[in-house]
Amino acid sequence: MTRLLDNPALRSLLLFLAIAAVGFSFDPMLMALEAVPITALGLLIAFLAGYCGYQFLNKGSDSVVEEATAIVCKNQWSPALIPGIIAFGTSLSELGFVIVSTVNNQNEILAHAIIGSDGFQLGGIFFVCVAVAKVSQWDARLLRIDMWLLSLMTFFVLSAVRVGFSRVMGGLIVLAAVLAIWHFLRDAPEGIFDSDECSLDAKGSVFELVTGFGLLLLGTVWFFDAIVYSGGVFGVPAFVLGILGAVITSAGEVFTTFPLVKSGQKGLFFAAIALAGSNAFDTSFLGISAMLRPFALEPAGHNLLPALVTMVLTVLLLGFTYRSSIPRWVGWVIVPVYLISFVALALI
Repeated sequence: MTRLLDNPALRSLLLFLAIAAVGFSFDPMLMALEAVPITALGLLIAFLAGYCGYQFLNKGSDSVVEEATAIVCKNQWSPALIPGIIAFGTSLSELGFVIVSTVNNQNEILAHAIIGSDGFQLGGIFFVCVAVAKVSQWDARLLRIDMWLLSLMTFFVLSAVRVGFSRVMGGLIVLAAVLAIWHFLRDAPEGIFDSDECSLDAKGSVFELVTGFGLLLLGTVWFFDAIVYSGGVFGVPAFVLGILGAVITSAGEVFTTFPLVKSGQKGLFFAAIALAGSNAFDTSFLGISAMLRPFALEPAGHNLLPALVTMVLTVLLLGFTYRSSIPRWVGWVIVPVYLISFVALALI
């Protein structure tokens, strides 16, 4: 399907479908799932929707990162824009999830998808990067203020889960997220963004970039359709669907992070700020959603625990920024513990 998605006509059609689904609530896939009278046939359609959604996310994330980076490089703009573009580009799937969930009043799924996505990115991908990177000993103190801001942001999210996502709480979440994004690009060490040559195969095409955005959004919409329909058939709780959505919407970060960390210390730093910056973008979308349409979650354990785990994990990362390096054992020990906690939560 990857080669098929290189076809300009097909990419234009999928961009149109993405705009129709997100902007005008016209989603042919959802209409098909709602109209089908036979459950088995509906599950088959849901499987196809999920598979296509995954492929769209895969191709879209590649297109966004490669084309945006090529555009910055070929126009000789500041290379500091590259990790910011990666962070924003890989957050488009979360943006699509937020829009679809807000329109459909799926507040619990929305909150858990964003909170879970933050946790998976910080706890899973970030630590795995540290564990498998060629340069595992790097100066983590560079991200100290950034992690303070992210810790503040996750505290506001946890508070909102407890007292409700009001417009005030949404504004505080957005403020902390925006400050974190700004600081990630501000405090990079001298020379970390220097680029001597543009070695990308991408065309640097605005069309490829925009249609890549479309693939990310449509992939999220169809994956959302698939998990909500399947969850309804099998009686899966909403918070579990939200955690599944977190895994889905983190696909872009997965596909763009590992090539970076394999390239050495500079790539590891790029990956770190792209991941943490993506978390800030994701959570800002949640705050914006609360500002536009406030909502409240039941202050039960299954709602509080994911937000609490994500905050604890962020604070733990903050603690490591007061060391000169993050050792490899952190990745190998904490990743399994973190993932087991979320699996146990889903099973309970």
